[in-house]
Amino acid sequence: MSGIVAVLDTNIFLNVLNREEVFLEASSEVLRRVDAAEFDGITSVVTVAELCAGYDATNDGLARDSLLRRLYGSRGLRVLDVDRRTAELAGSLRAEFGLALPDAIVAATGITHGATHVITHDDGLAPARPRIRPVTASSFLRMLRP
Repeated sequence: MSGIVAVLDTNIFLNVLNREEVFLEASSEVLRRVDAAEFDGITSVVTVAELCAGYDATNDGLARDSLLRRLYGSRGLRVLDVDRRTAELAGSLRAEFGLALPDAIVAATGITHGATHVITHDDGLAPARPRIRPVTASSFLRMLRP
């Protein structure tokens, strides 16, 4: 592994699932590289909830189950629960930076588990820059290259 710890925001997964052309290639490569354990990736159970909501809204249980198998079966990705420490930090980040609660939880998950970066295409995480650095998927991939 590279020694880099990064938290993956929900939109990285959605870019791939929804085949969002602008971000598809870079987000797909981030997910491929985390699956190959080329870096230590983490994500929050909040991301799992956000992803499941879309499948549950369309009653697509097979696709939902396939996604969950991929998330929980990835060699380099850890799906982390929201513990007391993470919840308290998320509240502080929300108050200090005005983050939406899901974004605050994602950022807090990263911070409490040693991530220095959050991979995202969401400008809503920009205010948290003093605590964790938001980077796009393509910027993150450039960091991984020797």
